[in-house]
Formats: sequence, structure tokens, C-alpha cells
Amino acid sequence: TAGTQFLLFDKFLQRVKTIGIQIVKEGLENHSLTILNDDLFGQLLGAAKEGRILAMLGGPNCRTWSRLLPRKRHDGHFHGPLRGRSPAELWGLSTLSEGPPHLADKCTNDNMLILRMLYLIYEASAHGIHYLIEHPADPGEPHPTWWITDQCSSLLRLVGGRLHTFDACRLGQITAKATTVATTLTGLRDLHNMRCRCRVPHYSRDDYEGLARWPWQLMLMIVYSRIRSDPVSYTHLTLPTIYS
Repeated sequence: TAGTQFLLFDKFLQRVKTIGIQIVKEGLENHSLTILNDDLFGQLLGAAKEGRILAMLGGPNCRTWSRLLPRKRHDGHFHGPLRGRSPAELWGLSTLSEGPPHLADKCTNDNMLILRMLYLIYEASAHGIHYLIEHPADPGEPHPTWWITDQCSSLLRLVGGRLHTFDACRLGQITAKATTVATTLTGLRDLHNMRCRCRVPHYSRDDYEGLARWPWQLMLMIVYSRIRSDPVSYTHLTLPTIYS
């Protein structure tokens, strides 16, 4: 039930607080709240090296990677793709410098966010950190995707983890949204190849913010998987089925 789910989530957060882990909410419009802030990143880097980070969850920002960029948004803005699929343009089109400066800045900031996250994961990996990186599944040519970068391959090779691809509608997303996660959380293996079986067809949606949010059931699965991997016993808690 929803009440049980909230109770489990609250118990997990209480456990997190007791072992001294700070939860940082990122806000892209305010660099003081993100790992783009050098002081905050320095603190997190120190925590990673000392083994004071249990897990890192996130992913590349869709606002500069998404294949939906060539489409006109509901607010009337249109700026086309910011990246290419070739290795030379995965991190930004060579023509970005010729356009509005804010577009190049978006790519630079989004690149720095994921690269700093990877650095933190790597530094913390000596202490057994768990990580999860979520991003839309590879849409194929000619679209850019994080999943074909050398950095993604290096993460899996150096730190470990598996890729699981699924349709997010099975977890409550507003449309199918083929999604891939890279993670060391073994409790998410059931996600692999979980495909849409909705009886009503999905239609194109312009709710970009809604599409960007992680489905609630996915967040619950992440929490439950982390609970199961914690050395503290949670055997007295009953974990309900959270997807159909």
C-alpha cells in the first residue's frame, strides 16, 4: 500500500541520517546547490575518498541529450540538437560556438555534471559504493546517447555494474519511455527487458518535465534494493510488489 511504501522510505531515510550521510538536492538553475559548485564538489570528493558516501544516483541531463530537441516545444522554443552521435560531437556539436552562448553553456554544464559524478563514483568505489545512472535508452542513428560514450564503457569496466533496459510505463511513467540504467544494485535486475504491455496506446506527450522525472515505483525499487544491500537487518519489513 502507499502507506507502507512511505513508511519504508521514511525508515530508510532515518537510517541514512544516523550514519552521517547528507542528502543534497540539486537544482540546475542554482549552481550553489549542484556539484558544479567547486566548494560542494570538493566536500563530496573528500567524502568519497573517505568512504562516507553510500550511493550515488543520477544521470546525464536530458535537456542537451534528448532526441526530442529537434521538435518544437509547447512553450514555442526551438533550438535543435546540441550533440551528434560521432565520438567528436557526443559532448557538443562543433558548431555550438557559432550559436547563442547559452546553448554552449548548457552543454558545458551538463558535461561537467556527469563527469564530476563519474569521478565521485570512481573515487568512492574503493569503499564499495553503489551507483545508478539513468538515461533514455539508445534511440539509434542518428541520435546522440550517453550509452555509447567511452566514459560509460570505462565506468562498467573499472567500477562494475550492469545495464538494464526497460519501458518506464511499467513503473508508472506517463508514456513508454524506453530507459536504460547502469547500476551495481542487484535488486534491479528484474527491470531488464521489462517491456510495455499497456492495453491503451501511448500518445506523444509534451509534458517534458513529467517525462524527465523518475517514476515513483523506480525510486521505491532503488530504495528497497539499497535496503537489502545494507548490513543492518531489515528482515522485519515487508516489501510490497511495486510494478505490474
